[in-house]
Parts: sequence; C-alpha cells; structure tokens
Amino acid sequence: MGLASRSEAELVVALLRGDKAAFGDFYDAYFPRLFQFVIRRVSGDQRAAALILRNSLCRAMRDLAAYRAGDPLFPWLCEYCRPEIVRYLRSSASRDERIRKDSETSASMAVALRVLASCRGGRIH
Repeated sequence: MGLASRSEAELVVALLRGDKAAFGDFYDAYFPRLFQFVIRRVSGDQRAAALILRNSLCRAMRDLAAYRAGDPLFPWLCEYCRPEIVRYLRSSASRDERIRKDSETSASMAVALRVLASCRGGRIH
C-alpha cells in the first residue's frame, strides 16, 4: 500500500504499529523534502543536514503518538528539525568565533615575536 492510497493519519497509525511497508512509504514521501528543508538552512552542508535529519526523525518517531490526525504531517516533522538546525547553527557560529579569535591571537603573537626579535637584535631568547 503506497502513500497515495492512505492518508497521513493512516500512515502514522501504520508506523505506530511497526509496519515496515509504511516506513518505506514514509521515507520515500518525506525524507527528500525534509532533507531539502534542512540543507537550505545549513548552507548546503550535506553531512550536517543528514545528522540533523537523523536526530530530528528519531525524536519525531518517539513522539509519533502525539501527532494529531488531520494536521499536515510535513510541517509537524519540520518542527522537529528546527531546534536541531538552531543547535547546529549556534555551535557553528561558536566554532567560527573560536577560530577567528585563535587566528587573531596567532597573528598578534606573530607580530609580538617579530617586535621582540627586532628589539633583541633579531634573536629570540
């Protein structure tokens, strides 16, 4: 039974029952769209998008019983992706800031060493 022949609510019920065919239908219908949703928000980083999507879908599957029949499933799934995307972007910004500061420190140290060397006749002790 493909996704076209069942509603999203029926798909969710089948997923909750552990129906493997339903999982295949779910994956085929939602994974590509969700991947595009995530990858656009992480500057095309495929590795980050895959990790974010894996974490998000694991959380969504654990909470699947909370899905309300009749609500569109795709936006519900996107709500699980958003916190993971934010977490990734914050950690990336933090990492980028540390790299920038390290670069500035390294550049400052290089200047200080050149100044020190010139003060000591070109020798650093």
